[in-house]
Amino acid sequence: MDHVLNKTYLHQFLQQNLLGVLSTVTSDNIPDAAPIYFIPHASFEIYFITAASSQKVKNINHAND
Repeated sequence: MDHVLNKTYLHQFLQQNLLGVLSTVTSDNIPDAAPIYFIPHASFEIYFITAASSQKVKNINHAND
């Protein structure tokens, strides 16, 4: 690999690849993966929009209980 994995390179990579896969686990411990479009922030936070009733949100909320 010719690129040094530094913050600048990684942020540029994320900005050029706005489609990713969000992997979560259901309440039954079953893996669940879904494609998402996301917006990367300079501080490496990743923002995405989804319906509040989506399985992604249910899985995230369950994991935080």
